[in-house]
Amino acid sequence: MWWPKTEGKGRIYMTSDKTRLEEDSKRMQKAVQSSQQGHWTSWEKALLKLFTWNEIWHKAPLKISFLIRAVYDFLASNANLLLWGLEGVPACPLCQG
Repeated sequence: MWWPKTEGKGRIYMTSDKTRLEEDSKRMQKAVQSSQQGHWTSWEKALLKLFTWNEIWHKAPLKISFLIRAVYDFLASNANLLLWGLEGVPACPLCQG
């Protein structure tokens, strides 16, 4: 590793920045390799939906349950059923894809 002629706090900051970048890279690589837990790495174009407590209290319980399961990817989609070992067909019945 090459370091310029920096001394004192400058060298400490350079070392900690380099270490932080390496650790962030390792963390991201591990997250991408995880099937369920790594889904957040592909959320760049996800829409932000904010709910107030007033909206939550006035929604039907089934709608709240659906919302929570949709956010955390626990809906019984073909992909999830295949992942959970409950169904062997990953194709979408509508688009066959």
